[in-house]
Amino acid sequence: MAESINLDIGYFDHIKTVRLAGLLGRGAEMLPIRLWCYCGMHPKDNGALTDFSADDVEAVILKWWGRRGQAVDALVKTGFLEREGSTYKASGWIERNGHIPAFH
Repeated sequence: MAESINLDIGYFDHIKTVRLAGLLGRGAEMLPIRLWCYCGMHPKDNGALTDFSADDVEAVILKWWGRRGQAVDALVKTGFLEREGSTYKASGWIERNGHIPAFH
């Protein structure tokens, strides 16, 4: 089983990361990393957060400390998270970290 995720070396200066921090404040740059680590621990889901509400995503995965709904909204707005019907999904998960489900 793979025990690491791929993180682009330009992640902290990427426009999506900068925009996320602008929306949510200092520390928000860690939220996508928490999301990706969770997805890596559950590789069978291929980045889909099946049966997770926005509240679940914030409380269980992100450990969000701010206003309810704000983190999920910001992650969707900046492109780190997608919503497909009632399911949230880590954007680009398979393209960036497809080795994890492949090893699983």
